[in-house]
Amino acid sequence: MDQNFKGLMQRCAEVKRSYESSSWIEPDMIEQYSELHRLGVAHSIEAYQEKEMVGGLYGLALGRAFFGESMFHLKPEASKVCMAKLVEIAKEAGFLFIDCQVPNPFLHSLGAREVTRNKFLHQLKEAHPEQPSPADWLSLSKK
Repeated sequence: MDQNFKGLMQRCAEVKRSYESSSWIEPDMIEQYSELHRLGVAHSIEAYQEKEMVGGLYGLALGRAFFGESMFHLKPEASKVCMAKLVEIAKEAGFLFIDCQVPNPFLHSLGAREVTRNKFLHQLKEAHPEQPSPADWLSLSKK
C-alpha cells in the first residue's frame, strides 16, 4: 500500500481500455492527487509480481468512506486482490461504504451493488467525509 502512488496513477492512465479513446487521468490530475496522497487523503493499493507492479487501485479516504477513482491490471486477478485488501481495510476501520462510481461486471462479481441517489446521499452524510479517515493508513502501508 502507498508504496508508489504516483506510479500507480500513471499506470491507470496508460492502460488502454476498449471503451475509452484516451484516459481521463491527465498529468495535472496526477500531480494534484499526489499532493492529496502526501497529505494522507489519497491512497493506493498495489499488486506486485517479481517487483513489477501488475495491478492496483487508488482513491480518496474521507471520513468512513473510500472513493475509488481508478484501477488497472496487467495480470489476471491482480486488481481483485487489491480490491479484496481494500474491503478488508474498510471493514476493520468501520467504513460505511466504498464508492466504486461506475458499475461494471467486474465490480458486481466482487459484490458491489448500485444504490439510489437518496440512499447514497444518506450514507455519505453518515460517513462524515469532512472528517479524517479512521483507518491508520501509515501503519497499514508498512505491513
